Amino acid sequence: GADAVLLEAVTAAGLGAGAPVTSPLGTMVVDVGAGATRAAVLSMGVVVASGVERVGALDVDAAVRAWLRRSAGLAVGQRTASAVTRALASAGEDATGAVEVAGRDTGSGAAKTAVVSAEEVAAAVEDPMAAITATAVACLAGTPAELTRDLSHRAVHLVGGGALLRGVAPRLEAATGLRFALVEDPVTCAVRGAAHCFESPQALRAATVRAGPARRGPGTRPGLRRGG
Repeated sequence: GADAVLLEAVTAAGLGAGAPVTSPLGTMVVDVGAGATRAAVLSMGVVVASGVERVGALDVDAAVRAWLRRSAGLAVGQRTASAVTRALASAGEDATGAVEVAGRDTGSGAAKTAVVSAEEVAAAVEDPMAAITATAVACLAGTPAELTRDLSHRAVHLVGGGALLRGVAPRLEAATGLRFALVEDPVTCAVRGAAHCFESPQALRAATVRAGPARRGPGTRPGLRRGG
């Protein structure tokens, strides 16, 4: 008998991160999830600018798997690729270090290992990292000037499992000119924010998806769409 509501994922993540999403000042949240990256600027509980790209941590892992297969003839699983990216992916900062990766030879099927460097992994994940960065830049470009000024005085909340990749925050900072802060336990922010909505009516109102106003045109009345 309960009513169902839709929550803005990035707003819920912001609530879970402790971001002041209901403040009149602009607050920015960037959520690098498994399958998508979402960026939003919020003010008084309303998303005033946003960007979404269906590129996330899984795409970074897939890029590493494809590169290992292509360059080293090494087939690895998603968990191994994820471990490599989290150990070495630099996302544009100075890349140092190397790691031995175990998998299967794509030609013979025998067990095989290869040593890969952080520099190589950084090059392998450049395309998905560029898409993640572009999402935040596009969101910022659509933000009103007054709220952009607010953002320059407070850190952007960086959440989501993909935010754990080393170097994501510095790359976003270089592209946007803003300061990014990785929140505590970024993987569970959206879930914790959704749970908070059960306890706070104000939080629920802030995170609930709102239907946009009907467009008005010739021959229409307020609240009605042509042909409706």
